[in-house]
Amino acid sequence: MGETQREMAEMIKEFKNSAPKPSEENEKHPQEESAAAGKESEPKGPSFVTQEDVVAMLEKELSRSQEDWKCLPQPPYPSSLLQQPYPKGYEAPTFVLFDGRKGSPKEHVNRFIDALGPYAGDHNLRLREFSKSLTDRAYTWYTTLAPGSIHS
Repeated sequence: MGETQREMAEMIKEFKNSAPKPSEENEKHPQEESAAAGKESEPKGPSFVTQEDVVAMLEKELSRSQEDWKCLPQPPYPSSLLQQPYPKGYEAPTFVLFDGRKGSPKEHVNRFIDALGPYAGDHNLRLREFSKSLTDRAYTWYTTLAPGSIHS
C-alpha cells in the first residue's frame, strides 16, 4: 500500500471515530420536532453530505486497485524529474500567467525564466515549474502533450 493510501486509511479511521452514532443523529431538539411535524409531506433524509458519506467515498477510493492508481496524469517532461528534490531554499515565485489568447508566447517564456531569478539556469526546474505559469487555453494545451515529450 502506498503512502497516500496509508494516509487515506488513517483519515477514514479518524472520520469513523468522530462521526456521530445513528442514535445521536436521531435525537431531535423540541424546536426541530415541532418544525418537522408541519412538514410530513417532505422526503425524509439529509439533503447534505454527512461524515458517513465521506467515509464511504474514501473507502471506495482506497479499495481501488493499484492499476487504477497508476492512471494519474503523467507530465510532458521526463517523469524522473518528479523524484528530484527542489533546490535548497527554492520558493516558487508568482508567475505571470499566460492564457494563450493575448500576448506573445516568446515574451511569456522570457518572463517565466526571469521570474525564476537565481534558479533560471536550472533546466529541470524550468520543466517542472512551467505549467504553473499557464492558464485557460494554454494550460489545456499543455495537458494534452504526450508524456515525456518535452526535454528542454
